[in-house]
Amino acid sequence: MTGQALENSRHHRLVQALTGEEPELSRALARLGELSLKERVEVSLAAYPGMSGTTLARVGPLLAMAAAPLRRALREAREPAIRCAAADLLGWCRVPEAAPPLVEALADRGDGVSLAAARALVRLGEAVLPVVLPSLYRSEPGVAGRAGEVLASLGEVVVEPLLAELPRLPAVGQQVAAQVLGEIGDKRAVPGLSSLLDSNLVPVRVAAVRALALLGGDAVLAYLGLSLGDPSREVRAAAAQGLGRLGGRQAVEWLQSALADAEACVQVSAEEALTRLVSRREN
Repeated sequence: MTGQALENSRHHRLVQALTGEEPELSRALARLGELSLKERVEVSLAAYPGMSGTTLARVGPLLAMAAAPLRRALREAREPAIRCAAADLLGWCRVPEAAPPLVEALADRGDGVSLAAARALVRLGEAVLPVVLPSLYRSEPGVAGRAGEVLASLGEVVVEPLLAELPRLPAVGQQVAAQVLGEIGDKRAVPGLSSLLDSNLVPVRVAAVRALALLGGDAVLAYLGLSLGDPSREVRAAAAQGLGRLGGRQAVEWLQSALADAEACVQVSAEEALTRLVSRREN
């Protein structure tokens, strides 16, 4: 049932109260808890656009037993806004069974639905890791990227599982995994990321170089120096940018050599990196 359908229903005042303030809000939440699970979902979906984050956190436990009708709304509702609301409410329920339908919703092309599903998965925490990780193998547009956003939010707990999957992932999955590992910043990822530098796919090598640059360290410096000799100008440009991030005498020498690269984009990247290093030294 949509908000419009509830306009003339007996729950219209309850919907309004759930978007309001105390003391009416507390009374509305108590009343919500007295409804059937189906009615709780209908009312919550209708009130969702006007509920604050604080209210949603209080509504979530009241919907914990109503995950099934919320899952149904997420799968079957025609309006993307209802599917977004169902996804977000599932996240506030904080129950493990909410994870699989939310992962499926990462492929939803409706306006804002995949983003709502990703945010809901983040709210569920580390328990979603085994369910989200396989999404890096999926080919639907944007799914692996959304999964990567969730994984990055989980932090260091995903490093070992990601590294174990890294050699088997398809190209898009490897790019996303590299980005996640770079954002997390755990140096355990250096060997796995460096292995991607041998990929025959340029986007994978670029992603590996960028991720390594985020990790830093002497080993990474050497890998970026070697990547300045990569056949791809995109990889060489990324390596130059990474060396500008790391700095040091050796990085400066390599960047000065890269100024003579045959490709203008590499020259520009090297020049910008050197300028950045000079500016950093002056400050």
